Amino acid sequence: MWQLYLAGRIELYFGDESTFSMNPVLPYGWSPKGEKVEIFPQRDKKVNLFGLFRPDNFCVTYECKANINSRFLIEATNDFCRYVDKPTVLVLDNAPTHRSELFISQLEQWMKKDLYVFSCRDTRRT
Repeated sequence: MWQLYLAGRIELYFGDESTFSMNPVLPYGWSPKGEKVEIFPQRDKKVNLFGLFRPDNFCVTYECKANINSRFLIEATNDFCRYVDKPTVLVLDNAPTHRSELFISQLEQWMKKDLYVFSCRDTRRT
């Protein structure tokens, strides 16, 4: 795949989900030696994002107010298909949302739009 991407024959994206919050897990942050910097929690809503990243750092993101689930990923991936203008490979990790029957049922539809979704093993669990 990498060689095809370098040759310009395909687009290559890596997708992942993440949650961001202003409520810190740790009550302190980096500081110069001898100085103490405290971080005070702030009430906020979490921001859930699904990002699709190319090796050249181009990124397409989708925000979700609720927890990210397979239905949201399908909607985001369907929208992403509008940007596909040549064969495109999307590499995802082995998250349960990527393995759900609902998500897998969409793979053929995406292939018809020249989007090929591949899951790789999550190396943290091997």
